[in-house]
Amino acid sequence: MFSLSLFLLIIVIPFVTMPRDIRSNSVSPYFAVVRAVLTTMVALMAVMAMAKFTGNPLFEMYHDSVVRISEAILNDSGLRDMVGLTDVADAEAKKSLIEFYDKIAMKMPGYLLLLTTIVCYFDYIILSRSQAKRQPVQLMPKFKEFSFPSSTVMAMVIMYFLAWFISKGGMEGGESIFLNINYLFDMVFCIQGASVIFMYFDLKRVPKAVPVILVIFLWNAYLLRELVVIIGIMDLIFGLKGFIVFKQQLKEQRKQDRNNGRR
Repeated sequence: MFSLSLFLLIIVIPFVTMPRDIRSNSVSPYFAVVRAVLTTMVALMAVMAMAKFTGNPLFEMYHDSVVRISEAILNDSGLRDMVGLTDVADAEAKKSLIEFYDKIAMKMPGYLLLLTTIVCYFDYIILSRSQAKRQPVQLMPKFKEFSFPSSTVMAMVIMYFLAWFISKGGMEGGESIFLNINYLFDMVFCIQGASVIFMYFDLKRVPKAVPVILVIFLWNAYLLRELVVIIGIMDLIFGLKGFIVFKQQLKEQRKQDRNNGRR
């Protein structure tokens, strides 16, 4: 029940909170999305707290599900072979699976934040376009133009090291905090890096589906995801998108000069 409540809140709250910001026409689209995300996350944390106080902590519920999933995998020779545990003892294999899935469950706040951000982003696009038929509103800028403030780099680095020190200090829940901050770190700079990729492919007049497919692929490949993270960091520090745009404009200007020279 609590899990279903989380997903219902993610869907419903943005539709309730954002129309007012959209109609006011005085709030930037990004600020409206951030406010909707924060409001939704507060509601999600309240549901998690309620689950804990009623004796049904979500993490323990997910842990029980993990145990059942692990047992099901170990009892199915095909699944066991698929995950590479055919020659591993049952006790060790079960322990490895539970640790693996528990780490995924520990990053649940990070996953919920990502899902909430995506939902709020597309909700704003839908709601603003609908409202624009009745009155002037601020539409969501193209994703290629998106950029976090330059101070984001320092803020995320500080958060990362604080979380790392907490996890090493033996604080209860420290590992979960670090895993989620690490996930947030990747998510923030992946979004920034993805906007650079979208900008580059747009300037090259590549079909819009190509950067979408490429970013999804890179996000799901860990090592390549780190490359997108690096691109995002470089963009915030050195203005990579501005350099790409300048280089493309320079190239087009030279091409135009050559064409004028032939005439």
